[in-house]
Amino acid sequence: MPSSAPGSSLLPSEVIFLARDQFAPPAGRLNYFRSSGIEIKASVPELAQLSYAAAFLAVEKAGLLSLNLRSKKALLGLRTVDALYADPLPGRADPFPSDCLESRLREAAFDLSAKQQHEIPRIVHGLWSSDSSNPFGDAVGLIQSLMAARGVLATTSSKRLKLFTVVSHSEPPLVVAEAAAQATEVQAMLAGCRTERPEVWKQLLDGIAKGIRKHEKDDSPDFDD
Repeated sequence: MPSSAPGSSLLPSEVIFLARDQFAPPAGRLNYFRSSGIEIKASVPELAQLSYAAAFLAVEKAGLLSLNLRSKKALLGLRTVDALYADPLPGRADPFPSDCLESRLREAAFDLSAKQQHEIPRIVHGLWSSDSSNPFGDAVGLIQSLMAARGVLATTSSKRLKLFTVVSHSEPPLVVAEAAAQATEVQAMLAGCRTERPEVWKQLLDGIAKGIRKHEKDDSPDFDD
């Protein structure tokens, strides 16, 4: 199913973003993160990891890809490690709207599979190009910008110093209430992977974090380090 509940316009990654207090622990008073007008008081790294994990699992549930562990060579072939791949499953139409994280992940997995590089870190890393000192904030910001593009979030713009246009987003109360009502279903999807496929769950979270961290300034470009 493309949405987290019948008749819903919200995707699992978006439910986690909007109902973030039900998924990620508080960030602490000194670590609040403001993204285009929205104040995020939850732990941004955990929020990013869980949102992206939910997106991968939703695409897998829709029958568009399969998450599989395989061994691969690392450190110039000197050792073997386990890696999680998002193997595309062709033949089904994508039920997700184009402006959502779920669809972006599916597209990236299909594109990278042609080069046999469709591991979770590479898929996540390829979703945006810029590096920064806060890549987890950028990862969460991508979800936010995609929701705004679909009209899920309210968007306003204003001029600063008559030169710069500043865009701000806000979360409509009805949309936040819809996300809160669907949080239990998304939590169950995450818990199912965590308990039934613990190694896949671990590799999924670790791979997401690694792909995001590769956007830190001065980080190594090597995915096998």
